[in-house]
Amino acid sequence: RLEPAAEFNDGHLPVPSASSLSICKSADYLTWRYLRKPNADYRIFRIAHGPHSLGYAILRDSGQRAHLVDLIAEPTPDLIRAVQNTVRASGKRVLVVYVLDNPFWHQTLRGFVRIPRQARLENYYLTVKPHTSSMPAGWDTPDRWRLMGGDII
Repeated sequence: RLEPAAEFNDGHLPVPSASSLSICKSADYLTWRYLRKPNADYRIFRIAHGPHSLGYAILRDSGQRAHLVDLIAEPTPDLIRAVQNTVRASGKRVLVVYVLDNPFWHQTLRGFVRIPRQARLENYYLTVKPHTSSMPAGWDTPDRWRLMGGDII
């Protein structure tokens, strides 16, 4: 379930998955990125499973749409369903999710959100600088990256 949150807590952040690559985010970073932004209204939700915290979901509303800007948790069908239910309960009709177009996100979001066919070719360039010499095999393959709109916009 998703519970409204007023702040981020490092104790509620998940351990990054070893099978994929995502940006490691601390509570300080998330506070700077989403809570200390003038003119940017984000809704922060703690993802709870019983007494345990699984991470956070960050939404931003725009008219009848809610944008899932960031998901700091292991994406599962149950979690995506909980986000959709939260969006609907707040009176929004559409959930918009900006993600890197790769097989991971297509599989994770299948059946939950409509993934539009690409109408035109757009190129985005991303510079990645590893901060360790021991990167896992395949780190440079975008199919394993879990980037979302909040990571790059």
